[in-house]
Amino acid sequence: GIQVGDEILAVNGAETPTWSLAMQEIATESVARPTLDIAVKDLAGNRQQRVMSSEDIGDLAEAGDLLSHIGLGPDRPVLPPVFGTIVEGEAAAQAGLMSGDRVVSADGEEMADWRSWVDFVQARPGTPIDLLIDRGGSLLTIALVPAPLARDNEVIGRIGASNAPAPELLERYQVTHRLGFAEALPVAVAKTYEYSVLTLKVIWRIFSGQASIHNLSGPITIADTAGKTASIGFVYFLKFLAIVSISLGVLNLLPVPMLDGGHLLYFAIEAVKGSPVSEAAMIQGQKIGL
Repeated sequence: GIQVGDEILAVNGAETPTWSLAMQEIATESVARPTLDIAVKDLAGNRQQRVMSSEDIGDLAEAGDLLSHIGLGPDRPVLPPVFGTIVEGEAAAQAGLMSGDRVVSADGEEMADWRSWVDFVQARPGTPIDLLIDRGGSLLTIALVPAPLARDNEVIGRIGASNAPAPELLERYQVTHRLGFAEALPVAVAKTYEYSVLTLKVIWRIFSGQASIHNLSGPITIADTAGKTASIGFVYFLKFLAIVSISLGVLNLLPVPMLDGGHLLYFAIEAVKGSPVSEAAMIQGQKIGL
């Protein structure tokens, strides 16, 4: 009985202010109970009850994407096909696209929204696209070739551009979710672990040649990103600081002389051999670490 436009408020009495919480409750409750009582707010603003059978949901281990498995798709804002950020050196910049350009059509096909444009580009890796764009009221024709990008088990097109922000359209999709200290602590620990592992994975991928060295950033990029997150909001700025702190912590614990991890390495060697590392070895280690 779920209708287009319903906003999920709770699943079996547990409030679900975000999509991640809604999916979590649907997954856990479908295993524990025969039915899911889903409270929703309909398009008219009225609270309604919908009922979903756990038997109909079936085995979620085989689902992959939970939402599509049960026949749901999140409502998304319809954003106009207007470019916001153009990444220097990538296909969009090389073709001459600029921030503020609006896509009118691609290969003669009208582009009504940003999602249609993204799907169009991703389906054409390495294929030339004839673009008609509106730049300040003037129509221009631009030739664009999306760069191939391997993702999962497929190759998609990428041009290195993002859409122009439209905060007035996004407002109804945003929610602030707060946790008490006792609830937040285990979530914070889990997130710290998740970001620590991610940092190590990226470092390994760079050293093994599976990821670009452009994933590395210096103080200037960090300062620039800090400014951008601060302009979005204080919570986003704090999240950015937390991620930077975790990354620095992980890097500092790598077994490289000169870092804290290097000192721990020397202590481990001393514990094994029963005596400190020689001064000459420490000096050579410092040189290598530097």
